[in-house]
Amino acid sequence: MNAERWEHIETLFERALDLEPAAREAFLDEACGDDAALRGEVASLLASYTAAQPFFARLADQVEPIVSARLEPPGAPPARIGPYRIDRELGRGGMGTVYHAERDDGQYRQQVAIKLLRREFASDDVVRRFLAERQILASLNHPNIARLLDGGMTETGRPYFVLEYVEGWPILDYCETHRLGLEARLRLFQDVCAAVQYAHQNLIVHRDLKPGNILVADGAETGAPQVKLLDFGIAKLMQPGMDGHLAMTHTDVRPMTPLYASPEQLRGERVTTASDVYQLGVLLYELLTGQRPYARFEPTAYQIERAICEEDPPPPSQAVPPGGARPPWSRRLRGDLDAIVGKAMRKVPDERYESAAALSGDVERYLEQRPVRARRGNVTYRFAKFVRKHRVAVAAAGVIAVLLVTLAVLSVRFALVTARQADLVARERDKAAQMASFLVELFQVSDPNERQGTDVTAEELLLRGASRIETELRDQPETRAMLMNVIGRIYRQLGMYRQSETLLSLALDERRQALGDWHPDVAETQQELGRLRRAQGAYATAESLLTEALAMQRALFGERHVRVAQTLSDLGWVLHNKGEAGRAAALFNEALTMRRELLGPRHEDVAESLSSLAAVRRHQGAYDEAEQYYRQALAMYREVLGPEHLQVARALNDLAAMLQDLGRYDEAETYARASLDLYSKLFGTEHPDVATSLSNLAYVQQNKGDYEAAEQGYREALAMRRRLLGDDHPHVAHSLNNLAAVLQDQGRFEEAEPYAREALALYRKVFGDTHRLVAQALTNLGWMLRNRGALDEARPLFKEVVQIRTALYGGQHPQVAQGRIYLGSLLHRLGRWPAAEAEFQQALSVLADSMYARHPLRAMALSSFGELRTDQGRPEAMEMLQEALEIREAVLPPGHWQTAETRSALGACLMQQGRYEEAEPLLRQAVQILSERRGARHPVTQRALARLAQWDAARPDPGTPSPR
Repeated sequence: MNAERWEHIETLFERALDLEPAAREAFLDEACGDDAALRGEVASLLASYTAAQPFFARLADQVEPIVSARLEPPGAPPARIGPYRIDRELGRGGMGTVYHAERDDGQYRQQVAIKLLRREFASDDVVRRFLAERQILASLNHPNIARLLDGGMTETGRPYFVLEYVEGWPILDYCETHRLGLEARLRLFQDVCAAVQYAHQNLIVHRDLKPGNILVADGAETGAPQVKLLDFGIAKLMQPGMDGHLAMTHTDVRPMTPLYASPEQLRGERVTTASDVYQLGVLLYELLTGQRPYARFEPTAYQIERAICEEDPPPPSQAVPPGGARPPWSRRLRGDLDAIVGKAMRKVPDERYESAAALSGDVERYLEQRPVRARRGNVTYRFAKFVRKHRVAVAAAGVIAVLLVTLAVLSVRFALVTARQADLVARERDKAAQMASFLVELFQVSDPNERQGTDVTAEELLLRGASRIETELRDQPETRAMLMNVIGRIYRQLGMYRQSETLLSLALDERRQALGDWHPDVAETQQELGRLRRAQGAYATAESLLTEALAMQRALFGERHVRVAQTLSDLGWVLHNKGEAGRAAALFNEALTMRRELLGPRHEDVAESLSSLAAVRRHQGAYDEAEQYYRQALAMYREVLGPEHLQVARALNDLAAMLQDLGRYDEAETYARASLDLYSKLFGTEHPDVATSLSNLAYVQQNKGDYEAAEQGYREALAMRRRLLGDDHPHVAHSLNNLAAVLQDQGRFEEAEPYAREALALYRKVFGDTHRLVAQALTNLGWMLRNRGALDEARPLFKEVVQIRTALYGGQHPQVAQGRIYLGSLLHRLGRWPAAEAEFQQALSVLADSMYARHPLRAMALSSFGELRTDQGRPEAMEMLQEALEIREAVLPPGHWQTAETRSALGACLMQQGRYEEAEPLLRQAVQILSERRGARHPVTQRALARLAQWDAARPDPGTPSPR
């Protein structure tokens, strides 16, 4: 009898059972018609069923009292188990009951889950299996597997063990509740694969992977979801047991969940890691579609088992969930994801993925738009994947050769394409050939026979490439524009802005002429040009370019796309540089949300968004929140990219700078050194990024007062940058500026001034006269002149700082307020008190917004203005200085030099009022801290020493009471 006929017999039998016995004959007459054999088979089954009913009734009568006596009544859990107080039941499984409990024996408090063997199943075999699960869990230590905390026997001899309590949802419920998109679901699935792979590496097969055994909790530290794999109750231990024998579960017991079981489990055959791979495939199917693969067979166990063993489920892209509403990503399932699920769920174990890691790896290939192994061998597919991923420049001639060979094969495979498709393939082939020829000839300059013993620098290679684009690709506009875009981007990354501007502007014109104004490649070049304008400090132009690129990408790709998220981030940085912190934070948050939805909660782009948000919050003075974001970004980069990656080095540096703002110099130095060590490991000791990291470490040392070490670091960075980048690079100006500052801190003003002037001249040469770095260099030179007494010479420099920043950011920007504070302080020293007062008042008006209420910049304004009011003899001086001190003590760590500076100013104010006893501790504490933090020769320390000397000279005799 074939399977189809037997299925028909079974269906008629089940329908007949639903009828009263008197109605069955009429039903069979109608359903079987003239097929007497069919009627006979169904009638025979009905007769056997009827004859067996008295036996089963007697058996039930005998078994019921025994079972009732041994079963625990629901809702009556034990009050305690060992040191744990039971408060509720969490669930019941095939072997035991799980309770929520809390340890309350006085040692410590902890929420746990306790699994207790049910009394009715306390046979020797089941107890052995229960204890085997405890042994399995004890051998597993993985972040995605629930940890075993404790275990033992109750007073009545029932084994139990204690697990970490996971406050979470079953994985399917989590995805639906949090409305996770396709990429986020795939990332969660990869976490499950990681846990299963770890178990397999420890010779353990789970055998019961299903959504109910996989919980997802919201991560306490990173905010990212945390997968936890539970219930190893029927796991198969593939290693020697405690007694030295292989701990094998008897196959005749066949513990499993049929809807998720593999064919070999249902047939009672040998179970291996391939069985878990199958169950992972079923889980992935349900994550993608919202339904189980064999949902239509679920009414009977027989139909389920037969379908799993003999039939293929519909591919995920064709699955229709109950109600008919497909997920929004259903079209994206066709192709790669259909193939991945299909390979994982093959009937023959050897045809599945060889491991959970291999399955996860294919999912990663899908996410990265690379060819997946499940479709290996399909040349057409692999070519299409290649073109989608490499639509822009192909970076090596060897890859081009592969592309050309593929195209040659496709010329035969695509013999029946339409004329338009053939033309497209021909154009891509021509572009590939042009690119190959260009790159091969370009890189021949690195051949020893070609370069004749001379070293070829990256700059020379780029210059050669740019020149050849101009002369040799005039009649290939798309290829020409593609190469100009690539080389222009590299020029920008190297800080060669003029060369970058030339190529990117030409590329944009070429692409608009060749492709029209509304095309993905046009948006790409416009985005690159916007990044360049931001680097040049032309923020208004950058904002315009990026806003237009963003609108184009949204129209072309949809509202939610990785390229849209990147442009949102780029635009956010422009707004951040302009001082529009609120708008910048909104864009960074939008990009973060989009990236989490598209890429999953743990991705390098998500880490980038966290770092961007940290920068905004740091700028706004929300240091605790900023530090949290920086640490989350660092942890995510390490997790996703590995501990030795360029982005990890950058994140270490960002965190060091943040901690330095807070005066936590020892911590900052630790992270700065870690960043430098990693850069050196990645690039060697001679690299521009190593020079930058060396300079950042020196800056921490400078703020700690270790001027000798800081000076040495700055000089090494300057020399390295001159060697690697040339004398006219902006990074050389950074080093000159830094070196001037540390020399100034040591009181070596005449030695410092030439470096400061050279830095200013170089910034003007590279960026023009209205760049933020020009304003920074003017500020440093102005302070240098002020500290050596050249006040009149310093005044126009500070005025220019205010003018530049106002032009860049508008008058209500905190950077403008800072410039006005510096100018006001100088005017105070010059004796121009009304003008100084006006500058301080304007600065405080900018900082009147509530978000600056506890900002260090407001404390700076109040402290400087308070010093002026002290000299003017105005009573409000005391209130200003006290508020400044309160802010600095609140937001800066103990012992910060700026807090000490304000203490000194407050002491001087008290001294002016004759309150010498109150002034003394403030003045002495300030001198001690400033001497330690800034050094005895620093101008701010010298001023504090002068005030203490003034107090010592002016104080009354000890026996004379201070006037009030």
